[in-house]
Order: sequence, then structure tokens, then C-alpha cells
Amino acid sequence: MTLELHDLVPATFRRRWAAEGVCPDLDLYALFRAHRCADPGRVAVVDEAGTLT
Repeated sequence: MTLELHDLVPATFRRRWAAEGVCPDLDLYALFRAHRCADPGRVAVVDEAGTLT
């Protein structure tokens, strides 16, 4: 199963938020991957078809 994630946040916003300490300067895929690597068995996606770890 391939999950396609689209990051709609402009990079300039992300960098500003990172500088302000609001969030890390990572796109949606990088954030998703970091969480997956930190805890590979944790549920990542929930939809009408079920869950995906």
C-alpha cells in the first residue's frame, strides 16, 4: 500500500515557525517518517478501511 502525502504548507512558513520554536523545519513527509522511525509499531493512519502502522 502506498500512501501519498501532500504538504500544503509553504516552506517559508515552516522555516519561520521553526525559527520561532513553534515546530521543526520539516515537511509533512519528513515529520511522518521521523515518527514512524521513532515508533514503528504505532498506528499512523486511521480511515474507513482501518488502521495502518
